[in-house]
Amino acid sequence: MSKLYLIFWIFITLPLYIYPQGWFQQNSGTTNNLTDIKMLSVNNAVVTAYCPDCYGRIFRTTNAGASWSIVYTTAGALTSLFGVSFSNSNTGLVVGGLFNFLCLILRTTNTGSTWSQQNSPVNNNLYDVSLLSSNIGIAVGFNGAVIKTTDGGISWASQISNVSTHLYGISLLDSNTGIAVGASGKIIRTSDGGSNWNLVNSGTAKKLNAVSFINANLGFAVGDSGLILKSTNNGLNWSTLTSGTLEELLNVQIISINTSVVVGSHGVIFRTTNSGTNWLSQNSTTIYALTGVSFIDSNTGSSVGYNGTILRTTNGGVTAIQPVSNEIPEKFSLSQNYPNPFNPTTKIRFDIPPPAKAGQVMEWGRGRIVRITIYDMLGTEITTLVNEQLSPGTYEIGWDASNYTSGVYYYKFAAGDYSVTKKMVLIK
Repeated sequence: MSKLYLIFWIFITLPLYIYPQGWFQQNSGTTNNLTDIKMLSVNNAVVTAYCPDCYGRIFRTTNAGASWSIVYTTAGALTSLFGVSFSNSNTGLVVGGLFNFLCLILRTTNTGSTWSQQNSPVNNNLYDVSLLSSNIGIAVGFNGAVIKTTDGGISWASQISNVSTHLYGISLLDSNTGIAVGASGKIIRTSDGGSNWNLVNSGTAKKLNAVSFINANLGFAVGDSGLILKSTNNGLNWSTLTSGTLEELLNVQIISINTSVVVGSHGVIFRTTNSGTNWLSQNSTTIYALTGVSFIDSNTGSSVGYNGTILRTTNGGVTAIQPVSNEIPEKFSLSQNYPNPFNPTTKIRFDIPPPAKAGQVMEWGRGRIVRITIYDMLGTEITTLVNEQLSPGTYEIGWDASNYTSGVYYYKFAAGDYSVTKKMVLIK
């Protein structure tokens, strides 16, 4: 009987530890726009937020995102929190403010449980912070503001950036070297701990939103119109990469020498596993802008964005969608979902043919960028099931409508110039 009981216990508890493949959404409990995230471990993470007409907030989870609690709310309305950085699992900083009227610096020494406000030498809003060690950190922001701490964020000193444009991102390579990026393609660099900041030629006038370095030999900066820049020499020179999108890219994290992840507007997520040579689109399952991304290893990561969006992956964002047939279709096709009507799950099958002529969409093997989107009766886009490159073949994807009410819904299949929409009915 004891063996049977053990088998039964394993059977009923095992599903609790199985996560969906790819990216899946978590309930943040808020509709605030989430701006940045730092994962401290599998279970612990800290998220910053703002909303246009309310207060800045810090959210925290200690159970891998199953639930989130508000651990800090700004004292003044309209005050936003934008950037978060930790030097270790205990000590971290959050920065924000209100345009050029207010600068806000918050500090924690207990994994984000509590936060205390620190004095700032500037009034400018701060957009990002990089805490290199328990002592050294630099924050950047409005009108070229740059400030530095040498005691872990307790006190700060202003530095001269030599630019007047907003600076949106900062990455510290070591105690001497730092790179900041901002509006109008501005990149500034220091090699003496911030005593001097020098303008670097970025090769672009587009806004740069974020920058990430893993060492002197690899750094990325991302920005408007799908822009990705790469540096392999300490930030001295930059080259433009092909991202495969015109969406605004809002954040980037380098996970390892080979692997990096970029997120941006309309829920786009791109991942490279060859140091930026190729960027593959991933299905984010959301239409909202993604503003922050954080990984603790190549598989486990989270991304946050507008309307309280929190995404998580435990397999590097790779989806489970695979061809269901060995035959290669001759033409595009979208089948009627089945079952239909349904409650609460249904499946959608679609065909992708090979390119009809050279250069039609993409080279063989990389496939087409395919998008399957769900709309409600009013034509409002409510979720995206597929948004990635798929090779020719027949595919099937499921939709779980447990969180939606009964009614008529539409699903749209788009690949290149081809698109088709069909109706389905949810009855509960």
